[in-house]
Amino acid sequence: MQTSSAFSLKPLENTAEQRLSAARLICTNMGDYYRKYSMAWNQQIFDQNWPHRQNFSICHGTTPIGLLSLSLYNRHAYIRELQIMPGWQGRGAGSWALQAAEQLARQHNCECLRLKVFICNPALKLYDRAGFLIKMRDGDIFGMEKNITAAPAQTPARYSLR
Repeated sequence: MQTSSAFSLKPLENTAEQRLSAARLICTNMGDYYRKYSMAWNQQIFDQNWPHRQNFSICHGTTPIGLLSLSLYNRHAYIRELQIMPGWQGRGAGSWALQAAEQLARQHNCECLRLKVFICNPALKLYDRAGFLIKMRDGDIFGMEKNITAAPAQTPARYSLR
């Protein structure tokens, strides 16, 4: 596993090139899920939402290796995208990015972090280790949440509703 100091966030701008690069990574990582659950990627909606989010390239040194996209609403931070390039998955970047997202949320006085994940996505283990709890299920998607104002739970949720 890489050390967390090797990773950093670089803000992304609202340019066609950066939106397209982000969309490519999302579609690469999520394409199998979209096909499995008969969902279609909508670039127009993605482009419309991009400027209303805080978007970052996750970097290892100066090399971009992933994407973190957040929305902030009413003291809640929503992780809209956390994507790590396939060759970098399992090397600590996702765990580091969740910690970075939590720090950003705290800087904006948010009470919790929320995200959605497909029920069969192996990232569930990552979110569980990070202290996220399943709060709802909508078909093939779990809604997860982590309270960032309370002390961390002693035992991971292991996907249970609590």
